[in-house]
Amino acid sequence: MSGNETVAGADEYWRRYYAEQFRFGLGTEDILAALMTIPPVQTWVDLGCGSESMLWAIALRAQQLVAVDVDRTRLEILGQFAELARPRGVHTTALALCGRAQPDDFLARCRSLVVRVRADCLDGSLPANLTATTFDLVTQFGLLGLCRNDEHFTTRFGEIHRLLAPGGWTAGANWVARDPRGRVELTHQLYQHAAAQAGVHLLLLKRITIADPEFPAVWTYVGRTQPCPPAKPLSRQAQAS
Repeated sequence: MSGNETVAGADEYWRRYYAEQFRFGLGTEDILAALMTIPPVQTWVDLGCGSESMLWAIALRAQQLVAVDVDRTRLEILGQFAELARPRGVHTTALALCGRAQPDDFLARCRSLVVRVRADCLDGSLPANLTATTFDLVTQFGLLGLCRNDEHFTTRFGEIHRLLAPGGWTAGANWVARDPRGRVELTHQLYQHAAAQAGVHLLLLKRITIADPEFPAVWTYVGRTQPCPPAKPLSRQAQAS
């Protein structure tokens, strides 16, 4: 997430959605199922991560996670929770849904968090030390749904996916607010256009109706960039020279 533009502040949001009880019917189980389709990767960057990366990490299998958010409090909550490495009720249910062993698997996921970066992923340039790196997986959960309009969405979609290595994976989810003021209208066409501009092929794109009175639907997606073409074998003449 970005700043305090979410449904609640950092502490309240953490207690409401990521506490002891897994809340079925809010799309979380659908997002986890989508993430389970992504193969293991070495490096993962979660943009606009908020405090929640460890939930999504349960479904994913990444060796190293870089978490990025503009909100210092959310980054602190994430760091403290990963250091403690004790799953709450919501995480225990997610571990069961994803068929992950606990507590060893959850500990490994928490230990995958190698660095937290404070940066605004919606406005302004990402840090140079981040953009100089390519990642096997780029995710965002709730970030792009905070964009103001189609142009802002398309621009930021392209910006964050410049971090993606050739053949890399991308996934995310964005919630549809009942009060749409100040938020982009998320559509199938908008996602497809933004992905095409960014060189991403969407393998999954789905709008799911959910039981949250403030956010009645969520869009989830999984995509991939084209891998680098294989090098052409040298001709006999070139090999002999």
